[in-house]
Amino acid sequence: MSMKVHDFVSKLGGQVITCATGHSLVKKKMVEEGAKFAGELSGHFFFSELGFDDGLYSAVKAVDILLKKNQSLSQVIKDLPKLYITHEVKIVVKDEKKVSNN
Repeated sequence: MSMKVHDFVSKLGGQVITCATGHSLVKKKMVEEGAKFAGELSGHFFFSELGFDDGLYSAVKAVDILLKKNQSLSQVIKDLPKLYITHEVKIVVKDEKKVSNN
């Protein structure tokens, strides 16, 4: 999940609404807003016609798009920008160091 999804939805005229993350929270917000599609930073995508997220359904939708375009996946994504991620950085700090005495 990246801001590219946000940008894409906005470009198509969709309204981007943010809410707290969590399966039940996203589903509730979708119902409240009448949303057709939602996504979480974790990469889960929700579809209103299912009422929940489903990786297999997302894959079937992607294959449907490829068939309609009569193109391979590599052809469809070749012009998309390259995106890079960093791994989570965790710094271990002892509890006594977390509290400042100043």
